[in-house]
Amino acid sequence: NVEIITPISSFEFKDAHMAVMPGSKGEFGVLPGHVPLISSLTSGVVTIFQGNHMKVVGRISISAGFVEVTGKSVVILVEQADESAHH
Repeated sequence: NVEIITPISSFEFKDAHMAVMPGSKGEFGVLPGHVPLISSLTSGVVTIFQGNHMKVVGRISISAGFVEVTGKSVVILVEQADESAHH
């Protein structure tokens, strides 16, 4: 699961296969079973992929914030998130 949480809204993507996000040292991807980590994020776009063909199921524009990866879930905490990046 990938969850993007702001003070006023949230987005949830169940059964996501990969999430690519803007880290402070460049974009990085998280797959299921990823080693647990906490990292800062810069503003940019989080792209969520699903299935064997890596279909894009979400593109969320975010402000800077933090991500926590537990191996089973990805939780992104930011001030602002906007689904207008969705194509």
